[in-house]
Amino acid sequence: MTTRWVLFAALVLATLTPSVIACADCRDATGEPIACATPPPPEEHTHREHESGYFNFYPFIDLSDLSGVRFTPDNPRSVPELERGAHLTGLPSNFDLAIAGFTIGGGYRPVPWLRLPDVSVSFGYGDLSGANVGIIGGGQALTGSVHDVWMVRAQVGGGFDLDLDPIRFFLLGHVGIGGYFAQVDVGGSSIGGLGSDTYSALSLEAGWTAGMEIELNRDLAYTFGYRHIHTGVEQNTFFFGLNGRF
Repeated sequence: MTTRWVLFAALVLATLTPSVIACADCRDATGEPIACATPPPPEEHTHREHESGYFNFYPFIDLSDLSGVRFTPDNPRSVPELERGAHLTGLPSNFDLAIAGFTIGGGYRPVPWLRLPDVSVSFGYGDLSGANVGIIGGGQALTGSVHDVWMVRAQVGGGFDLDLDPIRFFLLGHVGIGGYFAQVDVGGSSIGGLGSDTYSALSLEAGWTAGMEIELNRDLAYTFGYRHIHTGVEQNTFFFGLNGRF
């Protein structure tokens, strides 16, 4: 029985010895033993605190109203004399043109709740399937039918984030410039067809975007939302794509 108690006491002493030694190693400047301080726990950080930049890629569909801009010959010197100085009238309104395309962009977060700046470039294509238009202002009133419409747009803006991990909501305001290029078959009642020409328009645009991101992992998220452009070519846009963070 005594042997068992001796072994038990030795085991307890061996267990406590490292703590005693560790505390004995804590001394003040004079060499006197002092209580050992417990090191503070490491600070907790989430990966979101270290994010500053981001980039986007998303397809979109624009419902566009072309009636707010002036389409003129893209290269006046290449069109017949009758078309020089002319512009298109009667372009589809009420968001009758659907332009599909994609946007690439990115931005910076100086603080977690602010996006400034946010920049993007968009490319798109639509088909008006031969919509009839008037061509006026040249040497003679003409008619035309519009088929392919190409679009390129650059935007810059800024806005705010609301981070509800793993979902992040955002609201942006932006301004931009868009170029629109329409392929027009030109003709006249008395002269017949004059061939196909490109008419273009420049659009100064301002609007806002609202959307959300759903995190897939620490570096990638789904992003989708809605954009409205008020000026120039007025548009309602819906998009869905990917957002990367770094």
